[in-house]
Amino acid sequence: MNVAEVPIMAQRESSATASDTPRSVLVGLIGTGIQASRAPALHEHEGATQNLAYVYRLIDLDALGLSADALPELMAAARRFGFNGLNVTHPCKQTIIPLLDELSADARALGAVNAVVFAPDGGTVGHNTDWSGFAESFRRELADAPRRRVVQVGAGGAGVAVAHALLTLGAGEVTIVDMNAARAARLAQDLRARFGAGRAGAARDPARALAAADG
Repeated sequence: MNVAEVPIMAQRESSATASDTPRSVLVGLIGTGIQASRAPALHEHEGATQNLAYVYRLIDLDALGLSADALPELMAAARRFGFNGLNVTHPCKQTIIPLLDELSADARALGAVNAVVFAPDGGTVGHNTDWSGFAESFRRELADAPRRRVVQVGAGGAGVAVAHALLTLGAGEVTIVDMNAARAARLAQDLRARFGAGRAGAARDPARALAAADG
């Protein structure tokens, strides 16, 4: 499952009693090539356990014949149709930021958004749950995994979050490999600024990087 698909329960309220009418919640996922996403089933199942009339829609740019340039139009349409929030995945996690009114501390630090909440006053708040979702899964399933030297392939929106999580979880050094060498170098520089010198670097040769890695 893509870490971008961590459930977003927009504007949570206290749990309703069994006799209450379920509150309606409408959420969607914007991205490309997402038809196989399990996010709708995940969200709607969780919504049912919270006594919510929870509907989750896929907004697939490929299926609609659109690009990330259509984000302003899609955001406005979601507002008009009463969406409570949106999940965001590739290629929109960074391009959506200028369209938002506010960012959470995590989203601001990482420069990537995977969840948008539409506030009652009309504002939009961007969050990043990619890093915390990955970190929690790592703690549960890979707590004993070696992480002295870790190689990560990918420096996009999800990669930014995962690298942050790995260093937060105690990885000694994370080496970033990406087809876009400049993007890998930027991410490594940002990580060093947050976590300290020697904690991150960029590599052009995956095989060579992996030969020195234990994670």
